Amino acid sequence: MPQMAPILWLPLSSVILMALILLMMNLYFFNKLPSKSKSSNLLNHTSLHWPW
Repeated sequence: MPQMAPILWLPLSSVILMALILLMMNLYFFNKLPSKSKSSNLLNHTSLHWPW
């Protein structure tokens, strides 16, 4: 098991790191928008996912 640890942890840590970077970028650009467009984008996003 210790011999397999580096092989398993390398792609896992890189995927987690990329996900964190993407999340931070999304939050940064989302917060840069004005509050009016932010709420409208959120409403459009939810209505897109839940048509009913």
